[in-house]
Amino acid sequence: MKVESITFLSDLKDVKDIFDDNIDVSVNLENGRNYVLVVGTPKNLLRLMENEKSDFLSPGDPIVIVKKITKEVIEKTIQAYAEDDAYCLKFYSAELDTKTLDVLKNRSIAREKFLDHLLEKGESIDDIENYDLIDFNINNL
Repeated sequence: MKVESITFLSDLKDVKDIFDDNIDVSVNLENGRNYVLVVGTPKNLLRLMENEKSDFLSPGDPIVIVKKITKEVIEKTIQAYAEDDAYCLKFYSAELDTKTLDVLKNRSIAREKFLDHLLEKGESIDDIENYDLIDFNINNL
């Protein structure tokens, strides 16, 4: 997917240590979609855990990890995350509730059972290998 623009939501000049910081970034794609991501460094993740006095990073927004907070590195990273129809951008900026995640998990389990059943019967699964987990047809509601 083509990236139309990348906007740093804080001034990069405010980054005190390019190896120990994080920044919010807004990404606009050619299809009109917008994603806001947190981009941070490994050292910053360690500092966040130290600040929380924790052995792990508390649950929250996913963080895109970069070696250093510079315009060039972040732009290169965003371009990579926009590949494959922006799969990684969608993943990192998803706003899913638990009900949606449960539905997706249940549909995934049902799909696997269905495919296993067909294989056990010796039937081909070639036609349904890319079977969608979600039916977006509102007529089925």
